[in-house]
Amino acid sequence: MEINRRAFLGTLLATSLIPLSFDALAIKNRSILLAPFRSQAGYFLGFLNRSGQLEAKIKLPWRGHGLAISPKIGQAVLFSRRPGRFAVVINLMTHGIQYEFATPANRHFYGHGVFSSDGKYLFATENDFENERGVIGIYDAQKNYIRVGEYPSFGIGPHEIILSRDGKTLIVANGGILTHPDFPRQKLNLYNMSLPSVFLIKRQE
Repeated sequence: MEINRRAFLGTLLATSLIPLSFDALAIKNRSILLAPFRSQAGYFLGFLNRSGQLEAKIKLPWRGHGLAISPKIGQAVLFSRRPGRFAVVINLMTHGIQYEFATPANRHFYGHGVFSSDGKYLFATENDFENERGVIGIYDAQKNYIRVGEYPSFGIGPHEIILSRDGKTLIVANGGILTHPDFPRQKLNLYNMSLPSVFLIKRQE
C-alpha cells in the first residue's frame, strides 16, 4: 500500500491519537491500516482508512505493540509491549476481539510475530528470562492459539520476525539486550551486551 507516512502520522496527532505502530492490509477490497494508539482514554487498536481517518477502534487492557496478520482466516494478533505476556486475537471483519491468550509464566512476548503461510501457526518472539535466551513460541491458530512448542532464537532479545517467501524459513532479529520482567524496561547487560544477530530458522513440519 502506498501512503505518505508523514501525512498519516500528522493526521493521527492532530486528532490527539498517539500512534505506537501500524500495519497495512486489505479488507473487502479496501486498504485499511491497523494502528495501536494511545489517547487520553487509554490504549486502543484503531482501524483507519488511508487518509488516516479512524473508522473503528477496540479498547485494549494494555499497551499494544506489533501485529501479525493471518493470510487465511481473517484474523490478526496484537501483542502486548515487552514484557507483556498477553495477546489478543482480532476479527478483521467485525472489528472485535475474539479471545486473549498468554505465554507460559516463564516467558513473555517481545511484541512481534508472524503466521505460517497457510495460517495454521503463529510464531512469536519471546524471552526465556530464567535462562537468559530468546525463543520463538509456536501457537496453533486452529486450536485457539494453544502453545504447542518453541524454537531457540539463537540469541538474546529476539524482536522482529518474518517468514521467507517460500514459507519454509523464519528470519529473526536478535537485539542482544538482556531484559527481565522484574525490571521491565531496563537493559541488564550493557557492560557485556551480546552482538545483535539475524538467524534463519528452518521450520520443522
